[in-house]
Amino acid sequence: MPYTDEEVYAVWKKCDKRCVYGYRSKVLLSDYGITWEIDHANPYGVDDLRNRLVACIRHNRQKGNRTRQEFERWLDANLSEKACG
Repeated sequence: MPYTDEEVYAVWKKCDKRCVYGYRSKVLLSDYGITWEIDHANPYGVDDLRNRLVACIRHNRQKGNRTRQEFERWLDANLSEKACG
């Protein structure tokens, strides 16, 4: 789903310019769609700022249709996967 520049900026800023799931250093706004994407904390929830997060592409793919809480539990059990990619 395409987002406006303002929507992408709002999510990026809200998440302190970092993947919320890993140990990545800050990501560049200009790398949206290249190294990071907008993830939905609840994949079945509404598509608004409250439900949108910054995730590196690797973590966004690994998360799939799990909720944020489900995925964070999985990461805690698989610490080697915490590194962003």
